[in-house]
Amino acid sequence: MELLLTVATVHLLACLSPGPDILLVVRTALRHGRMAAIRTTLGILSGVSVHIGFGLAGISYLIAQSEKLKALLALAGGAYLLYLGIAGWLASRSTSGRMSQLPPGSEPSFRQGLLVNLLNVKALLFFLSLFSVLLGPEIPLGTKILAGGTMIGVQLIAFSTVAILADRPGFRTAWPKLQNWLDAGISLVFLIIGLWIWISTIASLAA
Repeated sequence: MELLLTVATVHLLACLSPGPDILLVVRTALRHGRMAAIRTTLGILSGVSVHIGFGLAGISYLIAQSEKLKALLALAGGAYLLYLGIAGWLASRSTSGRMSQLPPGSEPSFRQGLLVNLLNVKALLFFLSLFSVLLGPEIPLGTKILAGGTMIGVQLIAFSTVAILADRPGFRTAWPKLQNWLDAGISLVFLIIGLWIWISTIASLAA
């Protein structure tokens, strides 16, 4: 039980720290509402499940040992963040802060969440370190699987709460301009992160 609480706490702190995953959930909630943000969360959790599976199978370790594979993953992730940032920035400039009126389920929110998480090298390395330090070879497989389920549950609750808070009616109706600025700001952060990933990855390859 103590191990599960430690894993849950570490994962909660990691997933709530400013990063592409949580920023995407907030931006989706601002633009399309809580249900779209929850679908984004489910996409992110699908990516987390893949990372956990890689950790259990030792695949994360093999990927982390290849600088070329890590670089390729980083460049793909950076490119996708640049795409999200540019698309979000253009959309925020062409709206007046109101939520997009799209048919339910038409937003590519699940796919965005899945790709942002899967292409995040930091997520890969986080789970690699987690399965190396807290969930090492001496921990029974059943306990590791239970820990993985605990992490998914913790992130589902945390991100769903963020989605609901970001979609509060008072926020959307009283501060439409602030909403629009937040949307643009998050898109700008995506651009900066994506550009930084490309510059740092290319620099490391050239070194």
